[in-house]
Amino acid sequence: MKRILKYLFGTINLKLTFSKKGGNQVNAAIDASYMVHDSTHGHTGIVVRMGSNLISSESKKQNLIAQSSTEAEYMAMNSGVNNIIRTRELLDEMGFKQNCSIILQDNISTIFAAHKPGVSSKLKHMKLREYHIKQNIDQGIIQLRYCPTDQMFADILTKPLNKKQFEILRDELMGGGNNVPSYFVIIKGINGSRIFTFDDKNNQ
Repeated sequence: MKRILKYLFGTINLKLTFSKKGGNQVNAAIDASYMVHDSTHGHTGIVVRMGSNLISSESKKQNLIAQSSTEAEYMAMNSGVNNIIRTRELLDEMGFKQNCSIILQDNISTIFAAHKPGVSSKLKHMKLREYHIKQNIDQGIIQLRYCPTDQMFADILTKPLNKKQFEILRDELMGGGNNVPSYFVIIKGINGSRIFTFDDKNNQ
């Protein structure tokens, strides 16, 4: 309790800032930690923003035990996509029409699985989740972008961080801007082989 009160007193001037920066487009960052609970369950972290403004966040223990880090990320991704869809529908009704929503992800295998559902034998039992995400990609509702792990601001919701990293990500979420780099992942290869290149020419 003393540590909590000390933190609150030390951040008494910290505030959530909203600005016009980034427009009205909904975007998200989704992350997961594998086997971080005593029960071996993973943990999901989801951040949804409108432009550069935080409008929703979620940090929760995953209901199922993942068999790999990619599976933990995929369960988080499925929850995040559902969150994005609900948010987009609400904003559409309010008159804020939406283009394709960018989702930041720091796990390359998860991005690959989302674009190539059914290829990985380790995720075949998650077939419905795979095709649900792929459908939304194909319909132009979402687009997955790679974000370096050390700049993944949803990381703050999934695991303990050192003070410096915590403060960097906290300030980003509180309205520090939309300065997190992201990259298109270009997937090449034959018969499911994975060769990745990164394109930052269209970096937002």
